[in-house]
Amino acid sequence: MTARARNVLEDCRTALRLLEDEKDLQRWRIHWVAALALIRAVGHVLGKVDGADPATAALAKAAYKKWKSDAPEHEIFREFIERERNFILKEYEFNLHPLQEVHVLVQAQVRRASDGHLGELSGVFPIGDNIYRPLLDSYREGDDARDVYSEAIDWWLRELDAIDHSLAAERDSLMTGALKPFRLTSLLAVEERLLEAEYFAKRLFDLPDSTTVGFELNAFLSAARSVTFLLQKEFSSVQGFDAWWRADRAALGNDEAACFFLKLRNYSQKEGRVSIVGTRDAEGRWRHMFAGTVEPVPATLLNRDVADCCLEHLAKLAGAVLRVAAAYPHHSCPARALTPEGVSTLELDLDAVESALGFSPEVSAARPDLSVEVRTRLYQRYVDPVDLGEVQRIAAYEPMPAMQRGADFGLSLGSSMVERIERSRSTRENRDQAVRVAIVTAALLRKRSE
Repeated sequence: MTARARNVLEDCRTALRLLEDEKDLQRWRIHWVAALALIRAVGHVLGKVDGADPATAALAKAAYKKWKSDAPEHEIFREFIERERNFILKEYEFNLHPLQEVHVLVQAQVRRASDGHLGELSGVFPIGDNIYRPLLDSYREGDDARDVYSEAIDWWLRELDAIDHSLAAERDSLMTGALKPFRLTSLLAVEERLLEAEYFAKRLFDLPDSTTVGFELNAFLSAARSVTFLLQKEFSSVQGFDAWWRADRAALGNDEAACFFLKLRNYSQKEGRVSIVGTRDAEGRWRHMFAGTVEPVPATLLNRDVADCCLEHLAKLAGAVLRVAAAYPHHSCPARALTPEGVSTLELDLDAVESALGFSPEVSAARPDLSVEVRTRLYQRYVDPVDLGEVQRIAAYEPMPAMQRGADFGLSLGSSMVERIERSRSTRENRDQAVRVAIVTAALLRKRSE
């Protein structure tokens, strides 16, 4: 297994925390050297220490060939983990912004309130205390080094999980003696995670306490993000899936709202609370909306209830799961695998299946000779099927219309706060001032309409 490599990976997480907290540039650079040495050491320890086990060594060697190939999903290994470590330890070259303060150009379009004229504002602002420490060249140029390092940790975790998954499958197969090794993959854990995320999303409706809303939203973001993690882990050994998934997930990668949710999850896990505003509508229900988040709120999510946005995002993830089930029906559900078609497609050894299900050799020897259809129907009773109907229900969610200004003072106030807070990105108006202006504006509009 990969226990020793995981010990190094845990030290990488500690190194990342030190980088997040350190304000002095020289000490930050020293932490960065240690962090890069550690992130590359995960692979060395995997091959040399965990690799003392021949099975682990074989899988690690095969994995290294994949990492060194031109496969885009392993680019972070080639262009960051290995490249940056070599620059540091062999040439002592830092691919980082070298100054104490990083000057950032900010450009924004603003509309003059008096006549609606659209103009541009720009300025250069210094950022100190290592709040922003960008990479300078090549891979992920301009991104904060810690964000890329965090993604490298996540990449290592997926790779180690895949190796352990393969080792477990190999060792399970040894228990069947000379029988053909097999493992039935399943979307059951993915379905359960979708239901978990839906549970937290629905709890976001009509919550009066913004703190509780934050708790539920963080739980949703974590559960929703792990849907594709679990999916990729479960199908890591399915031939051809990696290439199929890279092509299919492009739809989510090109979806502005889906990318927004991914960044929200990273922010909530690494930085803190996601920014939202709340108001009550004419019926007394609490409505919460995204505003002032670390990234601008996409137009498709503006002035919409946070719960509604979450359920729409979850529907997209459920749609991706359904596409996997359609492309790989017999890998997606054990009940589908245990059919005559599934046995043929997956080349299952039914004697191995019977043994894995717990039938004793005496029972197997005593049973009559049965057809494949009868045997698979019997074995289906002992596996947990995937309820794709539940996944289809989640995928069929119909989003609610955005909240509009009008007779409902609460919704008008909420929309005004969202507009002012989002506009403050370019006007440099602080959030509290933006909220105060929004409240006064909504109150004046209400008075004029009476």
